[in-house]
Amino acid sequence: ENDEKVGNGEKKYDELRYGIEALGAVLRPVFVTMSLSASLVAWTRPKSHVALVYQEDDDDITVVTKDRVEKGAANALAIVGVILLTTCCVVGLYWCGCTSCLRGYMMFSSATLLGILGGGLFATVLVKAEIHLDVFTLFIIIINWAAVGVAAIYSPFKFGLPRSATRAYLISAAVVLAWHLSTYPPVTTWCALIGLALYDLFAVLAPCGPLNALVQLMATRREPLPGLLYEAQIDTDEYIDETDRISSQADSRQTHGNIDNIEDNIPIQYHHRNSKSNDDSDDLDTNNKRDPVKLGLGDFVFFSVLVANDAKQQGFVPAAAATLACLIGLATTLILLTFSKRALPALPISIALGVTASFFADACLLPMLSLFVHSGLRV
Repeated sequence: ENDEKVGNGEKKYDELRYGIEALGAVLRPVFVTMSLSASLVAWTRPKSHVALVYQEDDDDITVVTKDRVEKGAANALAIVGVILLTTCCVVGLYWCGCTSCLRGYMMFSSATLLGILGGGLFATVLVKAEIHLDVFTLFIIIINWAAVGVAAIYSPFKFGLPRSATRAYLISAAVVLAWHLSTYPPVTTWCALIGLALYDLFAVLAPCGPLNALVQLMATRREPLPGLLYEAQIDTDEYIDETDRISSQADSRQTHGNIDNIEDNIPIQYHHRNSKSNDDSDDLDTNNKRDPVKLGLGDFVFFSVLVANDAKQQGFVPAAAATLACLIGLATTLILLTFSKRALPALPISIALGVTASFFADACLLPMLSLFVHSGLRV
């Protein structure tokens, strides 16, 4: 009995180690994406060139007025409506079994994102850095960049590309999209982020939510959906070996009983089956494997838009506060996921904490730091 308690204690410790590494594997790329997006936006200062329902006046766009809030809410409603319509179309195509059409659409969208939008960002950086490049060379660079990016995201093994290339291109795509979305007026950006957080809450948790329906369809069909998902793969060999060692010790010291069908969520749901029968020995390695932690690229983008908007309008202190708040919110969501039996939205907690931290830093921290500077106090 004591040996069994020791074995269970070591298993829990092993699962805790895995959860901590999984948490770090998710937070690191999110932090890199937010930092790159905020740095590029603060450096290049992109001009607003997007089409909105209501355009805000150019004079002192940082001042929040009732008219701007109403226009920003209308713009945000239009943005959320377009995303809802697109999501419903994706669910409908997946329900009809048109995964090839979805894959083609996603590949075309990724090529457009990396080629056209990425090319615009690259050209802006060249102009800002005063680097001269002819149009033909720029065109060749952008075409190759987009082609390799599509191959790395959707068919990395077919072209012999490493996982690091896939992750690098996913982060690059998120940075490019966040840079372009940062051209929205500030009030529209705040309203859109809050609206998207509420939409994410409805879409994932509501019984009639489109993302909830998509998750249920994928669980029923067990057919992967092509999309922009960042997989934070962890080297689980040491954990698998440790679990096998503990299980072997427990079996060798017990006269009856074995461990079967243990399910855990750290921080995602995975299945761990340990069976000692000869018939199941071939499936041992497959069942011991843990699923990678997956996060939609849209979450990367909207976190980065929040931080980039702060960096462009308020400066470093609100941007740093929003970055820390978003990371804390994402970590909280992943921790809640360990106790939940279903998928959870990643945006609501992080966006709520990020917006709160941003307004708190702008209203309290900046005036306090300014007071310290003018009064000659040292912090």
